[in-house]
Amino acid sequence: AHGFTSAAEAIEWFASNSASVNLAIIDMKMPEINGPLCFRRLREIRADLPVVILSGYTRDSEVQKLIQEGVLSFF
Repeated sequence: AHGFTSAAEAIEWFASNSASVNLAIIDMKMPEINGPLCFRRLREIRADLPVVILSGYTRDSEVQKLIQEGVLSFF
């Protein structure tokens, strides 16, 4: 398991290691790159990546849009 405090670093690492990742867990609010953008960048690298979002964020329209785009679950 790998953890990152920087979404940019996580995306960079993922670009080189995507085949070894079974699940990505991200937050909606992150410094530098927000959760929706991070999700989309990860999916650009590997379209079938399972992603779960954990957050206190409650903006329903944005969450619903991400679920329609393929986020597995939102907690």
